[in-house]
Amino acid sequence: PPPPPPPARAPPSPGTPQLLTLRFTSASTVQCRLNFAALDLPPPPAAASEEARLVEEARLVEVAEFATAPPPPTPKLASKSPASTTRKRRLQTPPSTEAALASTREAVAAKEARLAELRRVQTDATAALSAATAASNALSTARAGVSAAKAEAEAAKRVVFDVAGAMRRGGGKAYSDIEPIRHARTPVVRCCDTAAGVECDVVVNNRLAICNTALLRSYAHLLPAFRDAARLVKAWASKRGINKAADGYLSSYGHVLLLLHYLQAVRSPPLLPDLQHPDLTKHMPAAVCEGIDVRFQAGGTSDTNDSNDTNGANGADGIGGSGGGGGAGVGAVLSGYFRCETRVALPSAPQTPM
Repeated sequence: PPPPPPPARAPPSPGTPQLLTLRFTSASTVQCRLNFAALDLPPPPAAASEEARLVEEARLVEVAEFATAPPPPTPKLASKSPASTTRKRRLQTPPSTEAALASTREAVAAKEARLAELRRVQTDATAALSAATAASNALSTARAGVSAAKAEAEAAKRVVFDVAGAMRRGGGKAYSDIEPIRHARTPVVRCCDTAAGVECDVVVNNRLAICNTALLRSYAHLLPAFRDAARLVKAWASKRGINKAADGYLSSYGHVLLLLHYLQAVRSPPLLPDLQHPDLTKHMPAAVCEGIDVRFQAGGTSDTNDSNDTNGANGADGIGGSGGGGGAGVGAVLSGYFRCETRVALPSAPQTPM
């Protein structure tokens, strides 16, 4: 059965919180204070039936609970990893942006390739610069050496003036036509022996010429006709003006070498051996003058330093093979030599035995 109604109370004044007691079938009691003024609700009627009063109180309780209820908590979203976010953004990237990114990547790749190429070129340029610097230093050193050599050569060439002055002062009338020639390949003083009527060339510090003179003297010891034939060939070349190297001809020494070659290699049988053959000089000590091997065999010993031997002490003793002259005279030597030269100069000329 419904509970008995509560005793009547005086109506509350407006704005005063009221304590309402509701009774439900579950025997639970809900108490709440309602501020009718704050909720802007009309106060309950002073007199009403019991059923209407209960309905109105229930409505007011529901309104009060809804007004005072806290807001529902906002649900928290699960945190996403950067990779998934980037992937989502990538998937959501429009096609135009993808094309721009691809173009940018291609431009960056091209710039990196260009940078690598520039670095390689820089490395090559650095290496080339180092090589050029080394070459320049070497060239400077070589130029300094050449300058020093030229200065030394000029100092040596000036000696010919001292020699010519000494010959004029101390020679008296022994020498005439004394002429120092400084600009020749080998500085020389030309003069004429007044007593003998022979033209002479005086050189200074020409050691190679001394070695060559010693070699020719050894050949003259082996074949006396060679000495006279050489003098006649030199006179013939001088008479025809074909013995000046400055004019493009062979020198007098060159004509003598041609005669020596004829006697060693052209004439059959040869009249002179090759004193500089390696088989004859391989056991001799080294002898180099101005970069040239000047060793030669004469009488079983080296005649390189014997420049004053004029008596035939180092003759042909002990030299095997051809040589010795075999009774060849100066006329026969000159005749064969000039026939050989004619055959070389005029290949169509008739050849005769030599």
